[in-house]
Amino acid sequence: MVCEETPRLGSRFKRKVCVTPEDREARRLRDQQEMQRMGGQATGCNSAAGAC
Repeated sequence: MVCEETPRLGSRFKRKVCVTPEDREARRLRDQQEMQRMGGQATGCNSAAGAC
């Protein structure tokens, strides 16, 4: 198990999260894929398709 303290949104207190190295890597890959998916769907002032 790998444990680390992570910040809580809206609080100055941290929480301790413990996961296996495999779960940690799976989470990292899932987060990376989600960021890529969101980046490809950007609209608004900062995207090439968006107009302000």
